[in-house]
Amino acid sequence: MLTLLPVLIISACSNSLSFEATTEMPVPLATPMPATVGIYYPEGFSDYVYRENTDDRKNWDIQTGASQTAVFDRLLSSMFDHTVHIEDLNQPDRQLDGIFSPELVTMQFAMPKETSTDIYEAWVKYDLRLFDSTGLLLAKWLITGYGKTSTEFHSNPVDGLNHAIGLAFRDAGSKLLLGFRANVEVQTWLAATGIACDNGADGCRP
Repeated sequence: MLTLLPVLIISACSNSLSFEATTEMPVPLATPMPATVGIYYPEGFSDYVYRENTDDRKNWDIQTGASQTAVFDRLLSSMFDHTVHIEDLNQPDRQLDGIFSPELVTMQFAMPKETSTDIYEAWVKYDLRLFDSTGLLLAKWLITGYGKTSTEFHSNPVDGLNHAIGLAFRDAGSKLLLGFRANVEVQTWLAATGIACDNGADGCRP
């Protein structure tokens, strides 16, 4: 199980939040595909910070970059035999079978006092992209993640919101893992490269 420990947790006043999100990610139960895939994180992904400063959300500063990066690292390493981080999509690497890149589209939250419930909620949406080894876009699709938890289990907003964020990341990760092969463009890539085929057809990798 992957656990990221908080580096900073501060709650200065009733509507002020500043903390680094943590995530517990179980080891995915998946059979890795025989491929070497590059992982490209766009600028701002690995050090992403959600910031908001309104009357209701004063000085919100929620660091989620390290947590979401660790989740995708864990997922992709369970999906493929080999993964490597790459820094530039414009630098071709013929040794790669493909390049996977997630981009955070949106992150949203709901607090109990805002919805008149006892629930902390978090939503995330990712734009997922698959490129070939030269950086040519092959597939693009969206996944969303949702997490919620109750005030019954958390005594303060930091703990409650942090738990909801972690569950949203895990939900998005599960959808990636379960839905990857269902994408038609991904299926075309798998067949073209011989990474994985049905019924052991000729040209498929073992």
